[in-house]
Amino acid sequence: MNPYYIYALKDPRSSPAKLFYIGKGSGNRAWDHILRVDATRKGKRIAEIQEQGYEVVTAVLADELLIRNTCF
Repeated sequence: MNPYYIYALKDPRSSPAKLFYIGKGSGNRAWDHILRVDATRKGKRIAEIQEQGYEVVTAVLADELLIRNTCF
């Protein structure tokens, strides 16, 4: 099993930075959103933040999580 983490993307244009996305990932997943901006609502928010000269704040909330697939 691979270790996972829970991360948050925050908008730095307000103080404190406002949370707009929470995800689960491994490796560079949390930062992939910023490198490969897509056309989703999340992606549009990221593009808007970057166009205004800011950087999205990425925060790892919990790490080294082991997720097990369980069938009920």
